[in-house]
Amino acid sequence: MVGAIPCCGNMNTTDPRTWDWSPAKERAALKRNALPRKCQDPFWAVAFVLAMCSVIGFAVYGCMQIDWKTDDEANTFNGDNLWKGLLSVGIASAFGIVFAFLWSCILKACAGVMIKVSIFTFLGFKAAMIAVALYFGQPIIAIILGVVLLVHCIYFWCVWSRIKMAEAVLAIAVTVLRRYSAAMWISLVAAIFNFAYVIAWCFANYGVLCLCGYILSDEGGKYKAEGFGPGLVYFFSLICLFWGSLVIGYIVHAICCGIVGTWYFGTSRKRTVTDAFIRAVTTSLGSLSFAGFIVAVVRALETMARQAENKNDREGNVAAMCAFMIMRCILQMIGDILDYLNGLAIVRVAVYGESFCTAAKRTWQMVKYRGMDQLINDDLSGMPVWLGCFICYLVCVPFLFGTYYIFPGVIFVGVEGAGTKWLIAFLFSLCALLMPISILTTIPSFVQALYVLWGDDPAALDETHPQESAMLKRAAGQYCGYQVKYDDVRMTGQGAVYA
Repeated sequence: MVGAIPCCGNMNTTDPRTWDWSPAKERAALKRNALPRKCQDPFWAVAFVLAMCSVIGFAVYGCMQIDWKTDDEANTFNGDNLWKGLLSVGIASAFGIVFAFLWSCILKACAGVMIKVSIFTFLGFKAAMIAVALYFGQPIIAIILGVVLLVHCIYFWCVWSRIKMAEAVLAIAVTVLRRYSAAMWISLVAAIFNFAYVIAWCFANYGVLCLCGYILSDEGGKYKAEGFGPGLVYFFSLICLFWGSLVIGYIVHAICCGIVGTWYFGTSRKRTVTDAFIRAVTTSLGSLSFAGFIVAVVRALETMARQAENKNDREGNVAAMCAFMIMRCILQMIGDILDYLNGLAIVRVAVYGESFCTAAKRTWQMVKYRGMDQLINDDLSGMPVWLGCFICYLVCVPFLFGTYYIFPGVIFVGVEGAGTKWLIAFLFSLCALLMPISILTTIPSFVQALYVLWGDDPAALDETHPQESAMLKRAAGQYCGYQVKYDDVRMTGQGAVYA
Protein backbone atom coordinates (compact mmCIF):
# COMPACT_ATOMS: atom_id res chain seq x y z
CA MET A 1 0.00 0.00 0.00
CA VAL A 2 1.20 3.56 0.45
CA GLY A 3 3.90 4.51 2.90
CA ALA A 4 3.97 0.99 4.20
CA ILE A 5 7.23 0.27 6.00
CA PRO A 6 7.65 -3.35 7.12
CA CYS A 7 6.76 -3.78 10.76
CA CYS A 8 9.59 -4.62 13.14
CA GLY A 9 7.60 -6.37 15.83
CA ASN A 10 6.66 -10.01 15.44
CA MET A 11 8.97 -11.24 12.70
CA ASN A 12 7.04 -14.51 12.44
CA THR A 13 4.13 -12.69 10.82
CA THR A 14 5.72 -9.68 9.10
CA ASP A 15 8.92 -11.15 7.67
CA PRO A 16 8.28 -12.74 4.23
CA ARG A 17 11.20 -15.09 4.79
CA THR A 18 9.07 -16.93 7.35
CA TRP A 19 6.05 -17.31 5.05
CA ASP A 20 5.16 -20.63 3.44
CA TRP A 21 4.79 -19.01 0.01
CA SER A 22 6.80 -16.79 -2.32
CA PRO A 23 4.92 -13.66 -3.50
CA ALA A 24 7.39 -13.10 -6.35
CA LYS A 25 6.93 -16.64 -7.71
CA GLU A 26 3.12 -16.42 -7.43
CA ARG A 27 3.02 -13.17 -9.40
CA ALA A 28 5.44 -14.43 -12.05
CA ALA A 29 3.27 -17.50 -12.64
CA LEU A 30 0.13 -15.35 -12.80
CA LYS A 31 1.64 -13.03 -15.41
CA ARG A 32 2.48 -16.07 -17.57
CA ASN A 33 -1.03 -17.49 -17.09
CA ALA A 34 0.72 -20.51 -15.55
CA LEU A 35 -1.09 -20.62 -12.20
CA PRO A 36 -2.86 -23.95 -11.60
CA ARG A 37 -6.64 -23.51 -11.45
CA LYS A 38 -8.09 -26.40 -9.50
CA CYS A 39 -11.31 -26.65 -7.52
CA GLN A 40 -10.74 -25.20 -4.05
CA ASP A 41 -12.72 -26.17 -0.92
CA PRO A 42 -14.88 -28.74 -2.78
CA PHE A 43 -16.67 -29.81 0.41
CA TRP A 44 -18.19 -26.37 0.84
CA ALA A 45 -19.16 -26.19 -2.82
CA VAL A 46 -21.08 -29.45 -2.54
CA ALA A 47 -22.63 -28.39 0.78
CA PHE A 48 -23.79 -25.09 -0.71
CA VAL A 49 -25.33 -26.74 -3.76
CA LEU A 50 -27.16 -29.26 -1.56
CA ALA A 51 -28.42 -26.47 0.70
CA MET A 52 -29.74 -24.49 -2.27
CA CYS A 53 -31.43 -27.59 -3.71
CA SER A 54 -33.02 -28.20 -0.31
CA VAL A 55 -34.35 -24.65 -0.22
CA ILE A 56 -35.88 -25.08 -3.68
CA GLY A 57 -37.41 -28.43 -2.71
CA PHE A 58 -38.92 -27.13 0.52
CA ALA A 59 -40.14 -24.03 -1.34
CA VAL A 60 -42.11 -26.26 -3.72
CA TYR A 61 -43.48 -28.19 -0.75
CA GLY A 62 -44.40 -24.94 1.00
CA CYS A 63 -46.28 -23.72 -2.06
CA MET A 64 -48.24 -26.98 -2.09
CA GLN A 65 -49.35 -26.37 1.51
CA ILE A 66 -50.86 -22.95 0.72
CA ASP A 67 -54.48 -22.57 -0.31
CA TRP A 68 -54.19 -20.42 -3.42
CA LYS A 69 -57.96 -20.18 -3.99
CA THR A 70 -58.94 -16.52 -3.70
CA ASP A 71 -61.97 -14.50 -4.61
CA ASP A 72 -61.45 -12.68 -7.91
CA GLU A 73 -63.18 -9.62 -6.55
CA ALA A 74 -60.60 -9.34 -3.80
CA ASN A 75 -57.74 -9.51 -6.28
CA THR A 76 -56.52 -5.97 -6.88
CA PHE A 77 -53.93 -6.78 -9.52
CA ASN A 78 -56.05 -8.22 -12.28
CA GLY A 79 -56.72 -7.17 -15.85
CA ASP A 80 -55.44 -3.70 -16.73
CA ASN A 81 -54.03 -3.00 -13.27
CA LEU A 82 -51.57 -5.90 -13.55
CA TRP A 83 -50.16 -4.62 -16.82
CA LYS A 84 -50.07 -1.04 -15.57
CA GLY A 85 -48.15 -2.17 -12.50
CA LEU A 86 -45.62 -3.96 -14.69
CA LEU A 87 -45.38 -0.85 -16.86
CA SER A 88 -44.58 1.30 -13.82
CA VAL A 89 -41.91 -1.22 -12.79
CA GLY A 90 -40.42 -1.06 -16.29
CA ILE A 91 -40.40 2.75 -16.38
CA ALA A 92 -38.78 3.02 -12.95
CA SER A 93 -36.22 0.32 -13.75
CA ALA A 94 -35.26 1.95 -17.04
CA PHE A 95 -34.84 5.27 -15.23
CA GLY A 96 -32.59 3.62 -12.64
CA ILE A 97 -30.39 1.96 -15.28
CA VAL A 98 -29.92 5.20 -17.24
CA PHE A 99 -29.17 7.10 -14.03
CA ALA A 100 -26.59 4.49 -12.96
CA PHE A 101 -24.63 4.89 -16.19
CA LEU A 102 -24.82 8.69 -16.01
CA TRP A 103 -23.62 8.61 -12.40
CA SER A 104 -20.66 6.43 -13.38
CA CYS A 105 -19.70 9.11 -15.94
CA ILE A 106 -19.90 11.77 -13.23
CA LEU A 107 -17.71 9.72 -10.88
CA LYS A 108 -15.13 9.23 -13.61
CA ALA A 109 -15.02 12.96 -14.38
CA CYS A 110 -15.01 14.41 -10.85
CA ALA A 111 -14.55 11.65 -8.29
CA GLY A 112 -12.93 13.92 -5.69
CA VAL A 113 -15.74 16.47 -5.80
CA MET A 114 -18.36 13.75 -5.42
CA ILE A 115 -16.53 12.30 -2.41
CA LYS A 116 -16.62 15.71 -0.72
CA VAL A 117 -20.27 16.21 -1.67
CA SER A 118 -21.16 12.80 -0.23
CA ILE A 119 -19.38 13.65 3.04
CA PHE A 120 -21.27 16.93 3.47
CA THR A 121 -24.54 15.24 2.44
CA PHE A 122 -23.99 12.55 5.05
CA LEU A 123 -23.32 15.13 7.77
CA GLY A 124 -26.31 17.21 6.65
CA PHE A 125 -28.55 14.18 6.87
CA LYS A 126 -27.36 13.54 10.43
CA ALA A 127 -28.06 17.18 11.34
CA ALA A 128 -31.55 16.92 9.83
CA MET A 129 -32.25 13.84 11.98
CA ILE A 130 -31.26 15.83 15.08
CA ALA A 131 -33.63 18.64 14.06
CA VAL A 132 -36.47 16.16 13.56
CA ALA A 133 -35.83 14.59 16.97
CA LEU A 134 -35.93 18.01 18.63
CA TYR A 135 -39.08 18.96 16.73
CA PHE A 136 -40.90 15.88 18.05
CA GLY A 137 -39.66 16.48 21.60
CA GLN A 138 -37.06 13.69 21.85
CA PRO A 139 -34.01 15.34 23.48
CA ILE A 140 -32.34 12.05 24.46
CA ILE A 141 -32.37 10.81 20.87
CA ALA A 142 -31.16 14.23 19.71
CA ILE A 143 -28.21 14.08 22.14
CA ILE A 144 -27.24 10.59 20.98
CA LEU A 145 -27.43 11.67 17.34
CA GLY A 146 -25.40 14.77 18.21
CA VAL A 147 -22.63 12.62 19.68
CA VAL A 148 -22.66 10.44 16.56
CA LEU A 149 -22.50 13.56 14.37
CA LEU A 150 -19.54 14.87 16.37
CA VAL A 151 -17.68 11.56 16.01
CA HIS A 152 -18.25 11.58 12.26
CA CYS A 153 -17.09 15.20 12.00
CA ILE A 154 -13.86 14.34 13.80
CA TYR A 155 -13.40 11.27 11.59
CA PHE A 156 -13.88 13.18 8.34
CA TRP A 157 -11.59 15.96 9.57
CA CYS A 158 -8.86 13.40 10.25
CA VAL A 159 -9.17 11.68 6.86
CA TRP A 160 -9.78 14.79 4.72
CA SER A 161 -6.23 14.70 3.39
CA ARG A 162 -6.77 11.16 2.09
CA ILE A 163 -9.46 12.21 -0.38
CA LYS A 164 -6.91 12.60 -3.17
CA MET A 165 -5.94 8.96 -2.85
CA ALA A 166 -9.54 7.78 -2.77
CA GLU A 167 -10.28 10.01 -5.78
CA ALA A 168 -7.51 8.44 -7.87
CA VAL A 169 -8.53 4.88 -7.05
CA LEU A 170 -12.22 5.60 -7.64
CA ALA A 171 -11.53 7.20 -11.03
CA ILE A 172 -9.42 4.22 -12.13
CA ALA A 173 -12.00 1.71 -10.87
CA VAL A 174 -14.82 3.43 -12.78
CA THR A 175 -12.68 3.51 -15.93
CA VAL A 176 -12.04 -0.24 -15.71
CA LEU A 177 -15.71 -0.92 -14.94
CA ARG A 178 -16.87 1.02 -17.98
CA ARG A 179 -14.41 -0.94 -20.12
CA TYR A 180 -15.84 -4.21 -18.85
CA SER A 181 -19.44 -3.02 -18.51
CA ALA A 182 -20.78 -6.57 -18.68
CA ALA A 183 -19.99 -6.79 -14.96
CA MET A 184 -22.82 -4.30 -14.33
CA TRP A 185 -25.35 -6.52 -16.07
CA ILE A 186 -24.08 -9.60 -14.23
CA SER A 187 -24.58 -7.73 -10.97
CA LEU A 188 -28.11 -6.76 -12.03
CA VAL A 189 -29.01 -10.36 -12.89
CA ALA A 190 -27.50 -11.49 -9.58
CA ALA A 191 -29.74 -9.00 -7.74
CA ILE A 192 -32.79 -10.51 -9.47
CA PHE A 193 -31.62 -13.99 -8.49
CA ASN A 194 -31.10 -12.81 -4.93
CA PHE A 195 -34.63 -11.41 -4.79
CA ALA A 196 -36.06 -14.65 -6.20
CA TYR A 197 -34.03 -16.64 -3.68
CA VAL A 198 -35.42 -14.66 -0.74
CA ILE A 199 -38.97 -15.31 -1.97
CA ALA A 200 -38.18 -19.01 -2.40
CA TRP A 201 -36.73 -19.09 1.12
CA CYS A 202 -39.98 -17.69 2.54
CA PHE A 203 -41.94 -20.54 0.99
CA ALA A 204 -39.24 -23.03 2.04
CA ASN A 205 -39.37 -21.83 5.65
CA TYR A 206 -43.14 -22.24 5.63
CA GLY A 207 -42.78 -25.72 4.13
CA VAL A 208 -40.24 -26.81 6.77
CA LEU A 209 -42.47 -25.59 9.60
CA CYS A 210 -45.44 -27.44 8.09
CA LEU A 211 -43.40 -30.60 7.66
CA CYS A 212 -42.17 -30.48 11.26
CA GLY A 213 -45.72 -29.93 12.54
CA TYR A 214 -45.15 -26.39 13.80
CA ILE A 215 -47.77 -25.00 11.41
CA LEU A 216 -51.12 -26.81 11.33
CA SER A 217 -52.53 -26.45 7.83
CA ASP A 218 -55.76 -28.24 8.77
CA GLU A 219 -56.43 -25.56 11.40
CA GLY A 220 -56.13 -22.56 9.10
CA GLY A 221 -52.33 -22.31 9.27
CA LYS A 222 -52.17 -22.00 13.05
CA TYR A 223 -48.61 -21.65 14.34
CA LYS A 224 -47.67 -24.04 17.13
CA ALA A 225 -44.38 -23.21 18.86
CA GLU A 226 -43.42 -25.32 21.86
CA GLY A 227 -39.93 -26.03 23.21
CA PHE A 228 -36.66 -25.42 21.41
CA GLY A 229 -37.67 -27.19 18.22
CA PRO A 230 -39.13 -24.24 16.28
CA GLY A 231 -36.25 -21.97 17.29
CA LEU A 232 -33.67 -24.52 16.18
CA VAL A 233 -35.42 -25.05 12.85
CA TYR A 234 -35.68 -21.29 12.36
CA PHE A 235 -31.98 -20.82 13.17
CA PHE A 236 -30.85 -23.29 10.50
CA SER A 237 -33.36 -21.76 8.12
CA LEU A 238 -31.82 -18.33 8.72
CA ILE A 239 -28.37 -19.75 7.99
CA CYS A 240 -29.63 -20.94 4.60
CA LEU A 241 -31.17 -17.54 3.92
CA PHE A 242 -28.01 -15.56 4.65
CA TRP A 243 -25.75 -18.19 3.12
CA GLY A 244 -27.45 -18.11 -0.26
CA SER A 245 -27.71 -14.33 -0.32
CA LEU A 246 -24.08 -13.81 0.72
CA VAL A 247 -22.68 -16.32 -1.76
CA ILE A 248 -24.56 -14.64 -4.63
CA GLY A 249 -22.97 -11.35 -3.60
CA TYR A 250 -19.54 -12.95 -3.21
CA ILE A 251 -19.81 -14.46 -6.70
CA VAL A 252 -20.36 -10.99 -8.16
CA HIS A 253 -17.47 -9.65 -6.06
CA ALA A 254 -15.20 -12.47 -7.28
CA ILE A 255 -16.13 -11.76 -10.90
CA CYS A 256 -15.25 -8.09 -10.47
CA CYS A 257 -11.97 -8.97 -8.75
CA GLY A 258 -11.09 -11.43 -11.50
CA ILE A 259 -11.70 -8.74 -14.12
CA VAL A 260 -9.50 -6.25 -12.27
CA GLY A 261 -6.81 -8.91 -11.88
CA THR A 262 -6.58 -9.58 -15.61
CA TRP A 263 -6.58 -5.85 -16.35
CA TYR A 264 -4.00 -5.12 -13.65
CA PHE A 265 -1.47 -7.75 -14.77
CA GLY A 266 -2.06 -7.13 -18.48
CA THR A 267 -3.48 -10.59 -19.24
CA SER A 268 -6.85 -9.38 -20.56
CA ARG A 269 -8.44 -10.95 -23.60
CA LYS A 270 -11.85 -11.06 -25.27
CA ARG A 271 -13.15 -13.65 -22.79
CA THR A 272 -12.06 -11.72 -19.69
CA VAL A 273 -15.55 -11.37 -18.18
CA THR A 274 -16.59 -14.86 -19.25
CA ASP A 275 -13.48 -16.43 -17.74
CA ALA A 276 -13.97 -14.53 -14.49
CA PHE A 277 -17.58 -15.71 -14.33
CA ILE A 278 -16.66 -19.34 -15.02
CA ARG A 279 -13.95 -19.33 -12.35
CA ALA A 280 -16.31 -17.79 -9.78
CA VAL A 281 -19.03 -20.43 -10.24
CA THR A 282 -16.72 -23.43 -10.63
CA THR A 283 -13.21 -23.57 -9.20
CA SER A 284 -13.77 -20.76 -6.67
CA LEU A 285 -17.33 -21.66 -5.65
CA GLY A 286 -16.18 -23.72 -2.68
CA SER A 287 -14.04 -20.90 -1.30
CA LEU A 288 -16.87 -18.38 -1.75
CA SER A 289 -19.30 -20.78 -0.06
CA PHE A 290 -16.93 -21.25 2.87
CA ALA A 291 -16.56 -17.50 3.29
CA GLY A 292 -20.31 -16.98 3.06
CA PHE A 293 -21.09 -19.73 5.58
CA ILE A 294 -18.93 -18.13 8.28
CA VAL A 295 -20.69 -14.79 7.98
CA ALA A 296 -24.11 -16.46 7.57
CA VAL A 297 -23.80 -18.14 10.98
CA VAL A 298 -22.96 -14.81 12.61
CA ARG A 299 -25.85 -13.05 10.84
CA ALA A 300 -28.26 -15.79 11.90
CA LEU A 301 -27.17 -15.43 15.54
CA GLU A 302 -27.53 -11.66 15.22
CA THR A 303 -31.10 -12.06 13.92
CA MET A 304 -32.00 -14.42 16.75
CA ALA A 305 -30.55 -11.95 19.27
CA ARG A 306 -32.55 -9.10 17.71
CA GLN A 307 -35.78 -11.09 17.94
CA ALA A 308 -35.06 -12.00 21.56
CA GLU A 309 -34.38 -8.32 22.26
CA ASN A 310 -37.71 -7.29 20.72
CA LYS A 311 -39.56 -10.03 22.60
CA ASN A 312 -38.20 -8.97 25.98
CA ASP A 313 -38.90 -5.34 25.10
CA ARG A 314 -42.58 -6.17 24.54
CA GLU A 315 -42.68 -8.16 27.77
CA GLY A 316 -41.06 -5.34 29.77
CA ASN A 317 -37.98 -7.37 30.77
CA VAL A 318 -35.44 -4.53 30.67
CA ALA A 319 -32.42 -6.53 31.91
CA ALA A 320 -32.84 -9.30 29.36
CA MET A 321 -33.52 -6.76 26.61
CA CYS A 322 -30.26 -4.91 27.36
CA ALA A 323 -28.32 -8.18 27.45
CA PHE A 324 -29.63 -9.26 24.06
CA MET A 325 -29.09 -5.76 22.66
CA ILE A 326 -25.40 -5.87 23.68
CA MET A 327 -25.12 -9.35 22.21
CA ARG A 328 -26.72 -8.17 18.95
CA CYS A 329 -24.34 -5.20 18.67
CA ILE A 330 -21.30 -7.43 19.24
CA LEU A 331 -22.49 -9.96 16.67
CA GLN A 332 -23.23 -7.19 14.19
CA MET A 333 -19.70 -5.78 14.54
CA ILE A 334 -18.18 -9.24 14.20
CA GLY A 335 -20.25 -9.89 11.10
CA ASP A 336 -19.27 -6.57 9.52
CA ILE A 337 -15.56 -7.17 10.22
CA LEU A 338 -15.68 -10.71 8.85
CA ASP A 339 -17.58 -9.55 5.78
CA TYR A 340 -14.97 -6.89 5.05
CA LEU A 341 -12.03 -9.24 5.59
CA ASN A 342 -13.75 -11.82 3.38
CA GLY A 343 -13.93 -9.20 0.65
CA LEU A 344 -10.16 -8.71 0.83
CA ALA A 345 -9.48 -12.45 0.82
CA ILE A 346 -11.81 -13.06 -2.12
CA VAL A 347 -9.57 -10.81 -4.22
CA ARG A 348 -6.83 -13.42 -3.95
CA VAL A 349 -9.34 -16.23 -4.39
CA ALA A 350 -10.48 -14.71 -7.69
CA VAL A 351 -7.07 -13.59 -8.99
CA TYR A 352 -4.72 -16.32 -7.77
CA GLY A 353 -7.19 -19.21 -7.50
CA GLU A 354 -6.32 -19.95 -3.86
CA SER A 355 -8.48 -21.64 -1.26
CA PHE A 356 -10.30 -19.39 1.18
CA CYS A 357 -8.09 -20.14 4.19
CA THR A 358 -4.91 -19.73 2.15
CA ALA A 359 -6.14 -16.49 0.63
CA ALA A 360 -7.22 -15.11 4.00
CA LYS A 361 -3.86 -15.95 5.61
CA ARG A 362 -1.79 -14.51 2.78
CA THR A 363 -3.92 -11.37 2.53
CA TRP A 364 -3.49 -10.76 6.25
CA GLN A 365 0.26 -11.31 6.01
CA MET A 366 0.53 -8.86 3.13
CA VAL A 367 -1.65 -6.26 4.84
CA LYS A 368 0.47 -6.40 8.01
CA TYR A 369 3.67 -6.25 5.98
CA ARG A 370 2.62 -3.34 3.75
CA GLY A 371 0.44 -1.39 6.18
CA MET A 372 -3.30 -0.70 6.57
CA ASP A 373 -3.64 2.91 5.37
CA GLN A 374 -5.74 1.77 2.41
CA LEU A 375 -8.74 0.87 4.59
CA ILE A 376 -9.81 4.50 5.10
CA ASN A 377 -9.39 5.25 1.39
CA ASP A 378 -11.57 2.23 0.63
CA ASP A 379 -14.28 3.60 2.93
CA LEU A 380 -14.19 7.08 1.37
CA SER A 381 -14.39 5.80 -2.20
CA GLY A 382 -17.63 3.94 -1.46
CA MET A 383 -19.52 6.98 -0.17
CA PRO A 384 -20.35 8.61 -3.55
CA VAL A 385 -21.76 5.30 -4.76
CA TRP A 386 -24.46 5.33 -2.09
CA LEU A 387 -25.00 9.04 -2.65
CA GLY A 388 -25.85 8.23 -6.27
CA CYS A 389 -28.36 5.58 -5.19
CA PHE A 390 -30.02 8.06 -2.81
CA ILE A 391 -30.23 10.79 -5.48
CA CYS A 392 -31.65 8.31 -7.99
CA TYR A 393 -34.56 7.53 -5.67
CA LEU A 394 -35.27 11.18 -4.90
CA VAL A 395 -35.28 12.13 -8.60
CA CYS A 396 -37.33 9.14 -9.72
CA VAL A 397 -40.27 9.95 -7.41
CA PRO A 398 -41.23 13.25 -9.12
CA PHE A 399 -40.37 11.70 -12.49
CA LEU A 400 -42.95 8.94 -11.97
CA PHE A 401 -45.49 11.39 -10.59
CA GLY A 402 -45.03 13.57 -13.66
CA THR A 403 -45.47 10.51 -15.87
CA TYR A 404 -48.77 9.69 -14.12
CA TYR A 405 -49.90 13.30 -14.51
CA ILE A 406 -49.02 13.60 -18.22
CA PHE A 407 -50.11 10.07 -19.17
CA PRO A 408 -53.18 9.22 -17.02
CA GLY A 409 -53.51 5.84 -18.70
CA VAL A 410 -50.39 4.59 -16.94
CA ILE A 411 -51.84 4.91 -13.42
CA PHE A 412 -54.00 2.18 -11.86
CA VAL A 413 -57.71 2.13 -12.56
CA GLY A 414 -59.65 3.90 -9.81
CA VAL A 415 -56.64 5.80 -8.43
CA GLU A 416 -57.48 9.46 -8.04
CA GLY A 417 -55.99 12.34 -6.07
CA ALA A 418 -52.46 13.69 -5.97
CA GLY A 419 -51.69 12.11 -2.58
CA THR A 420 -52.38 8.59 -3.83
CA LYS A 421 -50.33 9.18 -6.97
CA TRP A 422 -47.39 10.43 -4.88
CA LEU A 423 -47.65 7.30 -2.71
CA ILE A 424 -47.61 5.01 -5.74
CA ALA A 425 -44.65 6.97 -7.16
CA PHE A 426 -42.75 6.50 -3.89
CA LEU A 427 -43.42 2.75 -3.95
CA PHE A 428 -42.49 2.09 -7.57
CA SER A 429 -39.40 4.30 -7.29
CA LEU A 430 -37.94 1.52 -5.15
CA CYS A 431 -37.50 -0.38 -8.43
CA ALA A 432 -35.39 2.52 -9.70
CA LEU A 433 -33.38 2.45 -6.46
CA LEU A 434 -32.58 -1.23 -6.91
CA MET A 435 -31.02 -0.61 -10.33
CA PRO A 436 -28.12 1.65 -9.21
CA ILE A 437 -27.70 -0.42 -6.05
CA SER A 438 -27.19 -3.49 -8.24
CA ILE A 439 -25.05 -1.75 -10.88
CA LEU A 440 -23.01 0.81 -8.95
CA THR A 441 -22.14 -1.45 -6.03
CA THR A 442 -19.74 -3.22 -8.38
CA ILE A 443 -17.53 -0.13 -8.06
CA PRO A 444 -16.49 -0.90 -4.42
CA SER A 445 -15.48 -4.38 -5.59
CA PHE A 446 -13.26 -2.88 -8.29
CA VAL A 447 -11.83 -0.41 -5.76
CA GLN A 448 -11.09 -3.12 -3.20
CA ALA A 449 -9.44 -5.35 -5.78
CA LEU A 450 -7.28 -2.47 -7.00
CA TYR A 451 -6.12 -1.68 -3.45
CA VAL A 452 -5.20 -5.29 -2.70
CA LEU A 453 -3.37 -5.83 -5.99
CA TRP A 454 -1.53 -2.51 -5.85
CA GLY A 455 -0.43 -3.27 -2.30
CA ASP A 456 0.63 -6.74 -3.38
CA ASP A 457 2.58 -5.81 -6.51
CA PRO A 458 2.83 -2.07 -7.34
CA ALA A 459 5.51 -2.74 -9.94
CA ALA A 460 3.06 -4.63 -12.15
CA LEU A 461 0.89 -1.56 -12.58
CA ASP A 462 3.97 0.45 -13.61
CA GLU A 463 4.56 -2.02 -16.44
CA THR A 464 1.00 -2.53 -17.67
CA HIS A 465 -0.70 0.82 -16.97
CA PRO A 466 1.91 3.52 -16.30
CA GLN A 467 -0.58 6.39 -16.49
CA GLU A 468 -2.83 4.94 -13.79
CA SER A 469 0.22 4.02 -11.72
CA ALA A 470 1.44 7.62 -11.89
CA MET A 471 -1.99 8.81 -10.68
CA LEU A 472 -1.82 6.56 -7.63
CA LYS A 473 1.78 7.45 -6.75
CA ARG A 474 1.10 11.14 -7.18
CA ALA A 475 -1.95 10.92 -4.91
CA ALA A 476 0.03 8.88 -2.38
CA GLY A 477 2.79 11.46 -2.34
CA GLN A 478 0.32 14.26 -1.64
CA TYR A 479 -0.65 12.56 1.62
CA CYS A 480 2.16 13.26 4.11
CA GLY A 481 4.77 12.61 1.43
CA TYR A 482 4.11 8.85 1.39
CA GLN A 483 6.13 6.77 -1.04
CA VAL A 484 5.16 3.47 -2.56
CA LYS A 485 7.34 0.69 -1.20
CA TYR A 486 8.25 -2.05 -3.65
CA ASP A 487 9.53 -5.49 -2.72
CA ASP A 488 12.60 -5.52 -0.48
CA VAL A 489 15.35 -7.99 0.16
CA ARG A 490 13.20 -10.14 2.44
CA MET A 491 10.68 -10.77 -0.34
CA THR A 492 12.81 -10.91 -3.51
CA GLY A 493 16.37 -11.34 -2.31
CA GLN A 494 17.33 -7.96 -3.76
CA GLY A 495 17.43 -4.43 -2.38
CA ALA A 496 14.39 -2.32 -1.54
CA VAL A 497 13.04 -0.01 -4.21
CA TYR A 498 10.91 3.08 -3.68
CA ALA A 499 8.85 5.06 -6.17
